Amino acid sequence: MVKKFSLDLTMQDVVALLTPLKYCDFCSSTAVRWRYAPGWLACDECSAIIETEDKIGLFTKTLETFKEKVLGGKNWASMDTTERKEIATGIEYVHGHFWNEAVSGRQEVKA
Repeated sequence: MVKKFSLDLTMQDVVALLTPLKYCDFCSSTAVRWRYAPGWLACDECSAIIETEDKIGLFTKTLETFKEKVLGGKNWASMDTTERKEIATGIEYVHGHFWNEAVSGRQEVKA
């Protein structure tokens, strides 16, 4: 037997549920405001770092976010050196693609 239920949703609720969430490609924030070619998304904080071409700053921001959101409570310093190096290399690889592709500047993302 299928249980039926009703939801009291407004049209705005339905649109919000059907609209895919946008995440900053650098820190995973859902406060995405900027798009870089060919489709990279950034929040205000990461975009400010990008606009100053601070590659080390962007790497640091991404790594800190990774440590917080992905590793949770795992202590970075206690991790195996090889594992830390693999994570850093992965971030550098992805960022390398970004810096090579994002040549046309930023555009504001429409809400």
